[in-house]
Amino acid sequence: QLSFSSEAQSAEAGGNDSADLPPGAEAVESHVPGSVWKLEVKPGERVKRGQTLLIVESMKMEITVEAPCDGVIVELLVAEGRAVAPGQRVAVLKSEARS
Repeated sequence: QLSFSSEAQSAEAGGNDSADLPPGAEAVESHVPGSVWKLEVKPGERVKRGQTLLIVESMKMEITVEAPCDGVIVELLVAEGRAVAPGQRVAVLKSEARS
């Protein structure tokens, strides 16, 4: 059974304002509603662009949430078994992009 939350609850749960991110950090968001099935990384872990960070179960399908760039996981904002909404921030990633 899927559970949907209101936009206000989603904003409280994940907050999508980039102003509250540390400098050089990027928000990683869920693209679909569902529940977090499995976390594949931990805070402090280095990741590569395209690496699976977590898996969301939605409508009996497993959808991966991938790193948008190389970097380090600053924070995971969800836990296994927790509901997520589309667009909800699920992780914060500090980019290691070189200039």
